[in-house]
Amino acid sequence: RLLRDAGGRENVVSLSMCFSADLFNRFCSRDAVICSSVRGNLTQNYRHDYGLIGACLAIFHLLAIRSFDHVVAMSEAMAKQIHSIAGLKPKIIGNFIDEQTLECFRSASPYANGGFHFVYVGSLTNRKQPALIVHAIELLTSQGHDVKLDLVGDGPLIESIAAMVVKSGLREHVQVHGQVRNPYPLIAGADAFVLPSRSEGVSRAALEALHLGVPCVLRNVDGNAELLSGSAAGELFSSDIDLPRAMVEAASRGRTRS
Repeated sequence: RLLRDAGGRENVVSLSMCFSADLFNRFCSRDAVICSSVRGNLTQNYRHDYGLIGACLAIFHLLAIRSFDHVVAMSEAMAKQIHSIAGLKPKIIGNFIDEQTLECFRSASPYANGGFHFVYVGSLTNRKQPALIVHAIELLTSQGHDVKLDLVGDGPLIESIAAMVVKSGLREHVQVHGQVRNPYPLIAGADAFVLPSRSEGVSRAALEALHLGVPCVLRNVDGNAELLSGSAAGELFSSDIDLPRAMVEAASRGRTRS
């Protein structure tokens, strides 16, 4: 009714960006130009959230948007997945950040504690793999590295992550902040931003870190290789065991940033 009252298909566009919204939007084609914005690797995301049935749900989702007037993806990798499953050639509109808001934090220098300072910003879920960073910190400290980690975000793993920090004797090295209203001082003061997600769209937190001059350590999945186009931008890693090395290499570059 709202779409019809606003002028119908000749004057209205309806944009949706998740499964339930896309499913609803599919029934609005008579009353609006319908568009879907796909925000991630749906087959991986749904599988992490719902198990094996999630992969089937993702395929159903991608096939359902074939009838949409327009489909948008955030990266080449995402567009290729949509094309391979749904046969569509979506437009690519990259993710974005509010650069003006970040400008006042760009002049921050890395913490002058002599060691390497890492930061993670994101939801604490299995897909994001925050526990893997804690294990990397544990390994680096055992090798004699002076390292610290700020974990910023909330989610179902927050209690188990906090318990892991205590059990591993890392309370002096890892701080679990939970949700932080303004994480930018923590990001800007770090030597490297770490995000080991099993799948990723285009991380806004990583974009913010890059804008602040902080190198990123990202798993080589989805569109992350497109994001880290130059060596100064950070390090990609493929295997879990490569994460500690990638963190140290990216942080070493972080010390030289302007």
